[in-house]
Amino acid sequence: MATYDVIINARTKQVYARSNGSGDGTRIIAIDLPGDIWRDFEHFVAGAREFESAGRLPERNRYVRWATSALFSHLDGVVSHIVKTLVEKDSRFRKDIGGSAKYSLSHKINKLWHYTKNVRRKSLKRLNTDLKFLRDIVNHPSIAESVPDSRTRQTIFLDGTDVYGLAVDDLINAGAEVNSWLDKLCKIYKYERFCDTEKLCTDFAKALAQEDKRIDDLLITVDKF
Repeated sequence: MATYDVIINARTKQVYARSNGSGDGTRIIAIDLPGDIWRDFEHFVAGAREFESAGRLPERNRYVRWATSALFSHLDGVVSHIVKTLVEKDSRFRKDIGGSAKYSLSHKINKLWHYTKNVRRKSLKRLNTDLKFLRDIVNHPSIAESVPDSRTRQTIFLDGTDVYGLAVDDLINAGAEVNSWLDKLCKIYKYERFCDTEKLCTDFAKALAQEDKRIDDLLITVDKF
């Protein structure tokens, strides 16, 4: 009997199937990459705190780097999807942003803030994204950044050495600010920040059963990734 992996993209609701060749029955898997990346951030920042307390500096620095990358990858994933949806469905936003969602994260955040305040007439504070420059350096280690300090308005120079000076507490505080800001943004735009992948799998299995009573002959494993 042919066996398959049925993979559901929790964001787009697209469904893919591939033969798994294991003979163990059909597996239904739902993937929510932005949600998983947020859980990566929580894992790595907690680990950084533990390694720092234990005086294990190399491990602490490793986890700080991955936590920084995960934090802004999650932010980018959520913001970019909201922007993409608005570009497709809202002519006012499309005109404001220039008809394309292919802009930097900072540009998208700024445009969303203006649109939310001036068009949607909703309260949304500005988001401090200073640490994003360190994320950029982590992802592109050869670069250096000349950036404005949001507090002093002075231009500062950042390179790879500054990544190692990032305090775990600063990373935790940045995570709390991003978390709060995204919760507010997602509420305004009715965007599901975290998909219930287990429910998606269960509902899909039930739908299959309704379509084909012979589904009972298959061994279906629901996997929450």
